[in-house]
Amino acid sequence: MSKVLRTDCDADRVAPVSIMSFYVEAIEATGLSTADSTPSVFASVADSRILERGKRDSGTSLVVSIKYNDDVTAVSQQPKIGVFGWTVNQDGTIEDGPRLLVSRNGNVFEEVTMNADDDASDGGFKYSSPNLEEQCWDTAACNRFKFVCETEATGTGTFTDATLEAKIL
Repeated sequence: MSKVLRTDCDADRVAPVSIMSFYVEAIEATGLSTADSTPSVFASVADSRILERGKRDSGTSLVVSIKYNDDVTAVSQQPKIGVFGWTVNQDGTIEDGPRLLVSRNGNVFEEVTMNADDDASDGGFKYSSPNLEEQCWDTAACNRFKFVCETEATGTGTFTDATLEAKIL
């Protein structure tokens, strides 16, 4: 006997629509210079890292970039990031999740590459250029996201003020 996929939930329709959005801080300063102790355990990661979709429920992907200090001259270990996703109904009931989302590259944890020589700079901070395969996760129609750091960033320069920024596409 087959099971029917549940489509009677109180949720908005989701279609593959890309939108203009802005980067917001997903992992705070010091969060990339120290790995989470148990990154695949949802409850062990700080709730300050929760982002939710805005009123426009468009966009099917999350992309991340790192904002880091201009004094970083070499990166010996790139940070490895993961994203939990889950769905909360309009009445606040959690319906799905939390689950670790899969990147377009097929992994739950991905390195976010900082290239101290080539990344854009505003004179105080540098900004990594996202690879839309490795630093991009399908949202799986979730409306809440929590970001985790599996492996910390190390190298020459100041990493303690580096932040992970995320946006929805």
